[in-house]
Amino acid sequence: MQKIWERSCRRAGLAIAYSKGFHPQARIQQAAPLPLGMEGLKEIVDIWFQGDIDLSNLLERINQYLPMGVKVISVLKVDFHESSLQNRVNSVTYLIKNIQCISVNQLSERLTDLLNAPSTLIEKRGRQINVRELINSIKIQHYSDPNRIEILMNLKHLPGKTGRPEDILQLIGIEPPRTTIIRERLHY
Repeated sequence: MQKIWERSCRRAGLAIAYSKGFHPQARIQQAAPLPLGMEGLKEIVDIWFQGDIDLSNLLERINQYLPMGVKVISVLKVDFHESSLQNRVNSVTYLIKNIQCISVNQLSERLTDLLNAPSTLIEKRGRQINVRELINSIKIQHYSDPNRIEILMNLKHLPGKTGRPEDILQLIGIEPPRTTIIRERLHY
């Protein structure tokens, strides 16, 4: 995504600011970069430009050079003194779609057990993580079609404590690669 933003801004004739030093990098910062294979809606990115930029036609200028599926919805000028995007995100909402291996009743039971447990530990990179404390909310969205079950989950996203939907899916017996995980929104 970094390269997509950099290339699209450059093609739109926007002068991106670069870091100093031996290997200058474009000053582009995503609020929380998406993991590989995950979709994102309403993602947020900070881009530093050289000089003043006219915001009136910025959307049209940059959108014409973005690849299909990526579109700038709104632009906002931000004060340099505000904290970074990554430090301001406190939770993330995910939508899990294409869950086919489990019934609504089984899924409901497993989620209830998970949410009622005081702690649920998993091991990642040699350390124990209490997944339960990273969950703000989880709910099942099901429809009249029994094959169309979705899970909506809101997970904490704090420095050193980030809930990952794939960890929770594995805990409830669902294989993450067989689902579609969409990051719907970042919350500040």
